[in-house]
Amino acid sequence: MSFQKAPLLSKEESLLLVTRHLSLVTDLMFAGYERPQASLQKREAAPYMSINKRGEIVLNSAAWKLLDCANYVQLFYDAETKRIGIAWPKQSDFSLKTFTLRRWGRGGRSRVVRARRLLSRFGITITKTLMFYEMKVEEGPMLVLDLRSPTCVMKLARTDDGTPGI
Repeated sequence: MSFQKAPLLSKEESLLLVTRHLSLVTDLMFAGYERPQASLQKREAAPYMSINKRGEIVLNSAAWKLLDCANYVQLFYDAETKRIGIAWPKQSDFSLKTFTLRRWGRGGRSRVVRARRLLSRFGITITKTLMFYEMKVEEGPMLVLDLRSPTCVMKLARTDDGTPGI
């Protein structure tokens, strides 16, 4: 009895065969299930910002692009209307009034500016993370956050064993 050797496949052919097999297996495993739409694309498409109790203002990539992808910003505060303005600094205004935008989050797509000095100087107290889905874009460009109309984000406290608690 003699055995014949199977013809050897090239790397491209074997990779194509494995890819087809994996796609068939995953199609069979998840038959009848609907895949949810990617919410990241929707979230990244619309500009939003948040500010937390540590004074960190986070801009998603869409909001950062509204500032022409700035690396430095200036922060302004209007006490009468309780609004914070974030603007690209003018070339002549680079001084102690500028704040650095650093990469933030998964993949570094978002940006963060640490505005603790501004909050403490004007006596602004943030107790929870505030989200701003509707922000005003003014000339310059300047992004304006109205502290009177944010969306609060409440996170459940965790117990010692890691389970959510109230």
